[in-house]
Amino acid sequence: MNVRQLPAGHEDLIRLIRKWGDVTTIGQYLDLMSCILEAVDLPNGDPRLVTNTRKPRDLHLMPATIGMRFVLAFDRRRESVFMILPYWYEHGHALCEATGRFSNMAGEKDMPPAYDLIRNLSALQENEVLLKDWKIAARFEISRQSRSTFRKHHKPAVYEAARDPAYREVVFGQAFDDSEIL
Repeated sequence: MNVRQLPAGHEDLIRLIRKWGDVTTIGQYLDLMSCILEAVDLPNGDPRLVTNTRKPRDLHLMPATIGMRFVLAFDRRRESVFMILPYWYEHGHALCEATGRFSNMAGEKDMPPAYDLIRNLSALQENEVLLKDWKIAARFEISRQSRSTFRKHHKPAVYEAARDPAYREVVFGQAFDDSEIL
């Protein structure tokens, strides 16, 4: 892969991964992002989708947003995955360490979705029911808005690192190569 083929946000992604440093957790997180991106079937250029390296103040790393809501993010302070779930998860799940509910958006009449924080990524990846319900909640967000107001913050490199194993290998190689300086 030469420099001309690298997606926008590549350098930001390398810096973030280098700073984060935990290859296992990053790999598991990107696998989860790939899972949800496949489930919602939105291409990298879709105006409703935003993948980013981080939000201001570094509260969440590599969030995936559909419309105005996170469907996935890594909560740095709690070292947990933040994920959207259907409204009926208001009381959580055995894997969830914290549960909440999104606020209603302007004009929204449906019950807003829940969100949960999950620390055990391996157990999450093996829980078919929770993954299925996560996909349901994420797909529901697709129809809520025609575009995300966060789109200007979209980093195609994050999407590609989740979906393309060859590109992810390049990213990890550059992030952890001591001779590589960005």
